[in-house]
Amino acid sequence: MILKFNFDNFYGLYTKQLRKFYEIKQIEMANALHVSRSALSKMESNSQEMDAALFDSVLSFIKTIDSNFVFLKDPSILKEYDKWVRDCAYHFVHLTAENILGPLKEFVERTNPHSFAFFHHQLLAVYVAKFENRKCEEEVTQLYEGNFFEDPFYQAVLNDFMGMRPSLSDGRSLDEAIQYLRSAQNYCSMAFDPGLSGLILYHQIYRFVNGSRTIEAYEIIERCENALQRAGAYRRMLYVALNKGILFIQMHLYPKAIATFEELLRSSQQINEPDFIQTIYDNLAWCCFLQDQDEKALRYARLARKAGSRFPDIYIVLAFSSYRLKRQSDCLGFISMYLKKTQGSPREKFIASFLQLLRFHLTGNSRFDKKQHQIEQQLQNFKSVQLEIPFYTLLIQHYSEQGRSDCVIAYQAKLIHYLKFDF
Repeated sequence: MILKFNFDNFYGLYTKQLRKFYEIKQIEMANALHVSRSALSKMESNSQEMDAALFDSVLSFIKTIDSNFVFLKDPSILKEYDKWVRDCAYHFVHLTAENILGPLKEFVERTNPHSFAFFHHQLLAVYVAKFENRKCEEEVTQLYEGNFFEDPFYQAVLNDFMGMRPSLSDGRSLDEAIQYLRSAQNYCSMAFDPGLSGLILYHQIYRFVNGSRTIEAYEIIERCENALQRAGAYRRMLYVALNKGILFIQMHLYPKAIATFEELLRSSQQINEPDFIQTIYDNLAWCCFLQDQDEKALRYARLARKAGSRFPDIYIVLAFSSYRLKRQSDCLGFISMYLKKTQGSPREKFIASFLQLLRFHLTGNSRFDKKQHQIEQQLQNFKSVQLEIPFYTLLIQHYSEQGRSDCVIAYQAKLIHYLKFDF
């Protein structure tokens, strides 16, 4: 690592960080160093090198502003920092943050960041934030845009972080996220780290799954599993399996999805993450529900609620499975339970509309037709909810009880079309 360290590049990039920290204007720094503002700007942007003598002048100038400022010139510390960074990457891949977080925080807090390992120190601080599930997008972006690290391993790490920024989570930013992750994968091929490679592939799968780009996600599942298998990252492999199950749902291969999730339940003791268990129960409940396995669907839905699930669709399962099992009291109870909650998101409000429609059907409320029309107008905007099966089933039952055979035939046709072409 020390042999690859570019001191001339470091001098200019670090000078820029010092200026920002001490709020020094560029012209003020340039005058103190007896160089033009243009020359200093080029040095700070890495388009012109700064030599060691000029860097010493920078440190002397900072000392006049802060008498307590100390810069550690020993380059041997880079080896220790490099080991910390690689250990962090290992534990990030293996989901074993608990084994490193305490010592890592202590190291970051006690060491002077002002040294040749300044940017390594910042990267370790990002890992602390990630291990503690704290926001660090701004810090990640600054490190990436700082353009200091040249080593393929570090470039792989930073591009992976950039691709997983929360601000790129919406569908419109998916291509940008994937571009960073593919760059990370290219760098990783030069770093020869199967664990990091598996993590980056997993993050691509995660992005594709959330963007409903099912085929692209499925095409790299095996590569991801093989890389993580070689690295012995068995905890992370469980998350890959979770995403594989979600992919099966998107591909409407529900028996395969159920088998995947039930196998995950048997392995879940390896992960002490409540959200992981909740997600399995949520998906099992929904899959069983769509397969008309109402008793199993209810059992998993209740387990999901007990585990603290925040998945609003669970109440469709609880209410409609109870309805299909002719447990009207339970059904109305679950509907009331959900409608008493605050529905903040459009998805939650859409689900509330369907549950109101179900209650109107059970109670003979005259507002049924108006609510039905409202849902039909919104149905296309909420394809991800997969409400078509319970919605059309309810309408067929409702109009059958009213003896309106024309409506029954119409909605039977819609249900058959959905099952044949969209399910």
